[in-house]
Amino acid sequence: MSYRFRDSGKGDIRIRRSTRSIKGAYLDMLGEMAEDDITVSSLTDRAGVNRKTFYLHYKNKAALRDEIADDMIRTLDDDFTGDMESDILTLYEFLDTDDDGCRKLLGAPEYRDFRDRLYGGIFRHGAFGEIAETSKYPSLTVGYLYSVVGIYDRYMEQNPARKNLKKLAKSASQLVLRGLSGGGIA
Repeated sequence: MSYRFRDSGKGDIRIRRSTRSIKGAYLDMLGEMAEDDITVSSLTDRAGVNRKTFYLHYKNKAALRDEIADDMIRTLDDDFTGDMESDILTLYEFLDTDDDGCRKLLGAPEYRDFRDRLYGGIFRHGAFGEIAETSKYPSLTVGYLYSVVGIYDRYMEQNPARKNLKKLAKSASQLVLRGLSGGGIA
């Protein structure tokens, strides 16, 4: 798999190529097996680098996951427009991945720390960041923002074949901007 997320863009091209290869191999392997079955040796073999290269860039697999979350945040931030509905649609399209490794990171209970890092970062950018910064009630606002992801998760559980993400994004944005009555929920 080619790694589809934007890295920091800093540093030597050879380093960036190695780290992108490691991250891509990790996501591929995560889609195929349990995390505990992924050894640094098997990961570096798949990535085409040696173990020293892995440890030069990452302390452990958790540090690798943190960097993947940061790359995902960077990717979404580059795509956000500052318009709530558009940014929610961008987030939903991002979450609607066919990549098994990404799906596992975004959905499996054992990766809650990954999701907390990812969503915490996302909610500081685009329209999400603007609304959180200007709110009189930041903790309530963050709760609404997390509900955006919950709405997506619940919708996909109930409608796996019917994916009307634009309509879903519109309802979710109205919920965030106008509360329950604005989202057509209450």
